[in-house]
Amino acid sequence: MKSTLGGLALLCLVAGTPVRAQDSASESTDSQKPSAVRVSQRDRFAQLAVVLEPVTLAPDAKVDPDMEADCRFEEALGTDVGKMLRHYHLGGGKVKGTEARVLRISIVEVTGKTGGAWSGSKSMRIHAALLVDGKPEREADMYRYNTGANPFRGTCHVFRQHTKRLGKDLASWIKNPSYKVDNPMLDEKDDSDVEVNGAPSADLGASATAH
Repeated sequence: MKSTLGGLALLCLVAGTPVRAQDSASESTDSQKPSAVRVSQRDRFAQLAVVLEPVTLAPDAKVDPDMEADCRFEEALGTDVGKMLRHYHLGGGKVKGTEARVLRISIVEVTGKTGGAWSGSKSMRIHAALLVDGKPEREADMYRYNTGANPFRGTCHVFRQHTKRLGKDLASWIKNPSYKVDNPMLDEKDDSDVEVNGAPSADLGASATAH
């Protein structure tokens, strides 16, 4: 065997091909390496499904209790955010195990009066945190308001436009960390732009702006 290897080495040397003792070992090691590309920690987080916690009122939330009882802001916001997450395949349902990101939303402030569009402007401010393994990956404050609305719509319908638009904002923010709400004001066009039981007509993230 030794004479055979020696003859092979001599033959390669004559042919001008250098012989390295480590070649066979390197080839063996390379063959054992996984073919899949390693995903960075940040990319792994981005691929995890999003689980939505029940929306809550912040401990010091400024919300009229009568309007909260009528419009059920927490339930409405949770429903609309969940729809957007499912529509854009970000999650929104229950995920087994720990391989998921958790979206935690609290309503910070709701301003306005009963009486629909006739009673003046209305607004909603929320705080959102995206958690991985129980720790915040990132957080954001979002705000929507209106100065006018369909005069034939009631107060809760007007606020429902806020929760639907905030749902779209949050889905955009999850997909793109640099997403910002360029113009928080809603107008009558939003009455048809974001449907109660459907997906938004505009593309997700269209108003995203980079830092």
